[in-house]
Amino acid sequence: MKKIVLFHNPKAGDAEHDRQHIVSALEKNGFDVLYADMKQDWKATDLDESIDVLVVAGGDGTSRKLVGWLMETGKIDLNIPITILPLGTANNLAKTLGIGGHYQSLIPQWGSWQPITYNIGTISNPPEDSGQLYFLEAMGSGLFATHLQNNQPGSSGMYKDDPEKKIEADLEKLRSSLFAQKPVEVSLKIDDADYSDTYLMVSVMSSRYLGTNLEFNPDYSPGDTRFRVVLVPASQKDLLEDFILDQSRDNHKKIKFTIVPGSRILIKSSDHVYHFDDALYSVTGGGELAITPYSKQLHFLAPVIARNGEP
Repeated sequence: MKKIVLFHNPKAGDAEHDRQHIVSALEKNGFDVLYADMKQDWKATDLDESIDVLVVAGGDGTSRKLVGWLMETGKIDLNIPITILPLGTANNLAKTLGIGGHYQSLIPQWGSWQPITYNIGTISNPPEDSGQLYFLEAMGSGLFATHLQNNQPGSSGMYKDDPEKKIEADLEKLRSSLFAQKPVEVSLKIDDADYSDTYLMVSVMSSRYLGTNLEFNPDYSPGDTRFRVVLVPASQKDLLEDFILDQSRDNHKKIKFTIVPGSRILIKSSDHVYHFDDALYSVTGGGELAITPYSKQLHFLAPVIARNGEP
């Protein structure tokens, strides 16, 4: 019998996504389950080599919280693969990995899935007292940093029970942020090539999606250890608005912006404000940030098809 730890966000999903239902489904599929409530003392969870899989039942924020804890405590060295039961609104990470559907249909598939190396982005020259700066989806400057300044994550909570309306509200707020967005001067080097310019947004991505399911990076494969840097200059404001509108109308057109692969990114924004996934960070003194892959490997258990970048 395989032993797993279920890291569960009890606030995610609806009534059938509670502890009892999910644990029961796991046990029916032959798993020995250790439960950790992500709203309580989950950091006291004891991990060792006897654990086969870490299961996240929640959204992108829950996955990010778990990975940050593994990095901080050194438990990432145990090299236990993670898989996701997506219960959030965007589920960008799960979609990047090709994981989608109801948890009762996902659990029986795990036997055919394989560990896929995932690229964690970190700051190799963090400023003093900055804490741990890392990202699983994207970091960057411009539009999404400004948007987070004006709209706290979860600010569309009135639509908690209606994910489609929540996504629609989030995208409308993003459009409002775009209308007000002023171009930002960005000093930028990607593997020593200079891309410094004035941009509406620069996003260093480890996933295919950003924000509320915005597929800025459609050709990305999770097995690739390089980042993809999405560049949207000031001249493409109308194109960016069209892209957001298409998502809100559920058209999902793949509008391609300039995307540059790279393993070492040097970035300095004129407003000194950046986002790391859904976390904001302001660099005191406006120093340059060096973005590199995390030195230790993280593996997600996911469908093999995700290696080709197709969910």
